[in-house]
Amino acid sequence: DNTIIMVNFSQSTYSVVEGSGPAQLVLVLSIQSATVITMLVTSTNVTAFGGNDYISGPYVVTFPAGVTSVSFDVPIANDNIAEHNETFDLTIDSTSLPSGVTV
Repeated sequence: DNTIIMVNFSQSTYSVVEGSGPAQLVLVLSIQSATVITMLVTSTNVTAFGGNDYISGPYVVTFPAGVTSVSFDVPIANDNIAEHNETFDLTIDSTSLPSGVTV
């Protein structure tokens, strides 16, 4: 079978209020897989800094066989400092994807 499975975030942006808990993100597959799919999601600082503002990745995300949507948490630090909105980027590490799965 030469079916290609696409994986993406369910939304292009997410937001969370500092101190309200982790950012919960969702990855989705275009179709079900008969096997388990595990991948890495990496983080890149933009204006938020890993270790200070959030716990940086990589994050291991696993789709059980037959499941097309999986959530994972990114812990957000509450530094009690009044700040403007801060951002970081998350990327599905394409080198971690099994054969037949693409971004």
